[in-house]
Amino acid sequence: MRAALHQLLQAISRSAGVKSPCNPLPDPEYMLLQAWELLNYPSNGESLMKPCPARILTSALVIILVCAACVPVVTAEKEYPSSPACVNPKYPRVDFDTEYPGSITLGVSLLGVTYDGPPYRVEFTDTSAYVEGQPISSYYWDFGDGTTSTQKNPAHIYASPGTYNGMHSVTTICGADYSKKITFTIKILCSKAEAGFTSNVYQGTAPLTVQITDTSTHTPSGITTWTYRFDSTHTSNNRNPSFTFTEPGIYTITQTVSKSCPPVPLELPKATRQITVYPKVAASTVDDHTWVSVTTTTIPTLAFTTTTSATTSATAVLTPAAGASVQSTTAQNTPAGSVQQTAPPTPGTGTLSVITNPAGAQVFVDDMPWGAGPATIPNLAAGAHTLRLEMAGYQDLRVPVTITDGKASEYSLALVPVAGSAGSSSPVTLPFIAGAVIILVLAAVGAYLYTKRKKAP
Repeated sequence: MRAALHQLLQAISRSAGVKSPCNPLPDPEYMLLQAWELLNYPSNGESLMKPCPARILTSALVIILVCAACVPVVTAEKEYPSSPACVNPKYPRVDFDTEYPGSITLGVSLLGVTYDGPPYRVEFTDTSAYVEGQPISSYYWDFGDGTTSTQKNPAHIYASPGTYNGMHSVTTICGADYSKKITFTIKILCSKAEAGFTSNVYQGTAPLTVQITDTSTHTPSGITTWTYRFDSTHTSNNRNPSFTFTEPGIYTITQTVSKSCPPVPLELPKATRQITVYPKVAASTVDDHTWVSVTTTTIPTLAFTTTTSATTSATAVLTPAAGASVQSTTAQNTPAGSVQQTAPPTPGTGTLSVITNPAGAQVFVDDMPWGAGPATIPNLAAGAHTLRLEMAGYQDLRVPVTITDGKASEYSLALVPVAGSAGSSSPVTLPFIAGAVIILVLAAVGAYLYTKRKKAP
């Protein structure tokens, strides 16, 4: 800077053709000092140099030229475009719209916009207005998560649910002084999962394989974890698992669904389904007798058998869960020659004979009613069926049965009374009730005789 100013003063000095008779200093240095004294000692007459009127005028001219050169630099930022429309510049009105593709929220909620999971995409559309002839020349977006954009209508994907405070500004062709901005808040929420599943079976004999099909909603893969509990020790995190129950019992399959996106609910959604596993029947034939052995468990148990004779009799016993024990029943085949048939059976079918204890229980085969027991159901298709007994005051009994082509099978089933019902009275309590009644009657008779004798003269 000093060198440039020195050159400028030399050029002015040479152009003026003035020597320095008043001071031995070189002309440029003298003129610079003279200009300094004009600025700092304008009135008190103090001077470091000898006064020289010719130099005073030249120094004043130098000051004017330097100031004129600095004015454009200082005012450069305040210069406006040469567009005639910016002679009277105006501010724009900034505004925008948003869309949330992939969200499950109908419209924009005050609580926020809900998605089942990523991507959390938000599309911004600028709707700013401006004065005619002063169009918007630049756009700026701050999305509130550390990212920005200069597009007019950007689309942005947020990494996770949350609350984001952003800003949008626009600038017209009239310069940075004529820009406007607004702030905005984007609230992104993650939906709550709804648990649910189905199974291909809900009962059967052990071993029983159960195939699970997930029916939960708002559970996209990648952020959802499924947990199934089949019993006290076996679990699975597969979405559609299968599991084989090897022991008889009543089991409850529980599904728990969790998502990794916030907010995390205080209690995870659950769904349950009950599975009943019956014991497997073991049968053996000795001396024309069929022996059936069944081990009771915590569920109703049954025993049945089928043989190759024309008629098969079987016994099934329903035992309570409490105090269950090992039981055995026997069934004796009826010789083929003693069977009386009124009509040949339909090919591919068999006959089912059901005896109930107590009699009168309603009989259902594959959920189809067949009246009260005892009942005989002819022409049942060969294969597996489900026999169900219902009677007021007794527990419902559901039994899997197998019909053999051209054979007749007889089942004798005992129902268990419901606790507290009339049928559940213990035989031991009946004598006590009868004895109490007799004592009350005798006491009443004695009181009557005593009163009558006392009134006699």
